[in-house]
Order: sequence, then C-alpha cells, then structure tokens
Amino acid sequence: MPKAKVRGCYQSSVGARPPRCYVVGSVMCPPCVNALGIYKRVKANKAAKRRQDNRASAARSRQKKDQKTSDIHSDHLALTAEFEELAQELADITRASQALAAAITIKSEERNGLVHAKNLRSVSPSAHPSK
Repeated sequence: MPKAKVRGCYQSSVGARPPRCYVVGSVMCPPCVNALGIYKRVKANKAAKRRQDNRASAARSRQKKDQKTSDIHSDHLALTAEFEELAQELADITRASQALAAAITIKSEERNGLVHAKNLRSVSPSAHPSK
C-alpha cells in the first residue's frame, strides 16, 4: 500500500502570503498562528507605505499644479504688459501717420492752389487783350 502523503503547513518566509494550516480542526497550529501574525504586520506595513506614497504623490501633483498656475499667471502678466506696450506703439504710429497724412494734404492743396494761381496768371493776359 502506498504511503499517505502528510501535508505540512505552509508559512511564507517573509510574510508575503497568509499561512495555510492543514491541522484538522478549526484551530491553527502555533507556528501558523505566529506566521499569521507576521503576515498581518507585513500587510499593515505595506498598506501604510502605500498610503504614504499616495499622499506624497498627491502632494507632488498639487505642487505641480500650483507651479503651473503660477507660471501661467506670470506669463499672463508679461503678455499683458507686452500687449499694452505694443498698443501704445501702434497708437503712436497711427498719430504719426495721421499727422503725415494731414501735412501731405495741406502740401497738396497748397501745390494745387499755386498751380491754379499760375494757370490763372498765364490765362489772364491772353484772355484780356490790352488796349
């Protein structure tokens, strides 16, 4: 007759997995009870580390968001100042352009007046015969 295999209890050496106790009954053997205590401590430590890492990650995310908001705000201020400077420059150019247009108009009217007067002088003697 073949020998019946006797199953031994399983305990993780580093507490990564819960123990499996093959003792008959609802009570665990003392080594499995110790292994279960180690497993629960390891599990609690891992959970605490995970919570701590999650909090650190959330803090980094908030810090990056605040930094991005600050960068956007400073960019907005710089662009607003540049816009106002360019708007002032455009207003100066527009005023200069209007002044030049007015000077050109005056000069053109003056020239037209001189040409018209010259034409009148040249036409006057021939239009009125001398006596």
